[in-house]
Amino acid sequence: MTELVFSQWELRGFIEDIITSFDYHSLTKSLLHVKESLKLEYVQVFLYDTPIQYEEWLPPQTANNIIELRGDTISEFDSREQQVPFEHIEHRDKAQSKRLTILYMPIFFNKEQTGILLLEYKRNIPIDAYESIRMGIATAIKGASLIKEVQKISITDDLTKLYNRRGFLTLSYSRLARLKRTNTVAGLMFIDLDGLKVINDTLGHKAGDTAIAATAQILKNSVREEDIIGRIGGDEFTIFASQIDATTIGIIVERIRKNFASYNTAHPENGFTLSCSIGYSLLENYTERAFNAVLTKADSLLYEEKRRKRKAGVSRK
Repeated sequence: MTELVFSQWELRGFIEDIITSFDYHSLTKSLLHVKESLKLEYVQVFLYDTPIQYEEWLPPQTANNIIELRGDTISEFDSREQQVPFEHIEHRDKAQSKRLTILYMPIFFNKEQTGILLLEYKRNIPIDAYESIRMGIATAIKGASLIKEVQKISITDDLTKLYNRRGFLTLSYSRLARLKRTNTVAGLMFIDLDGLKVINDTLGHKAGDTAIAATAQILKNSVREEDIIGRIGGDEFTIFASQIDATTIGIIVERIRKNFASYNTAHPENGFTLSCSIGYSLLENYTERAFNAVLTKADSLLYEEKRRKRKAGVSRK
């Protein structure tokens, strides 16, 4: 048998890319990475507009969203109805004059069938690798659907455009299932803006709003796009970051502090200096209870830092 075209670590990376795809375009990019890395000629995803509830496997339905990666061609079709081919077993690649064997895999999450995945089958790729890809796509689609659902309710903070407490917890809890599938370590950070009350009392609430909005932007600039940031209180912010370790989370915390310092240097006209206190901890258990416990621990560590600052005369009340 030919050598495997990927390592288990690479497969884990592929699946992490897939399950953190929050829209069809980013899912296409992730699938293109898989296709190129595994040297597949053919990948096609048919997604139903409405998931189908089922007890047993159902034959293909009409698809409304289609992603097709065939050779060097990338196609995305949104809101175009097309019947999924029921007997699509082989596909002839005319350019290379060879016959491809296609795996036909239903995409489902719990008891909902959301579409069909067609992948070129290669003997040197274990069948469980294909199954991992299918499960990753199913999780990504469920996550994208959840995001669309929660966007219909109030999940963002008007001032900062970050997630509010409800939005932060809803999306973080949904991320836990993905982390469990890939056994990925994650981290929680609790950030408190120092001296907001002093800014409000001395310079007015407009200056306070400027400080809060600036803090939100600093945090956005300090983490990756896929990390979840929330404003869960007046001067309290949280960050949920996946695929990190103790060293990485420490680097992120230092980056946040440096970005606060850079902001102060760039904006002397504000009349105030921004600083923050940060508590953080790693999450290695994927339940909501464990998540809340780690969040509480990060909050406690934050207030320990604030107490140290007060004793040193650094932090304003």
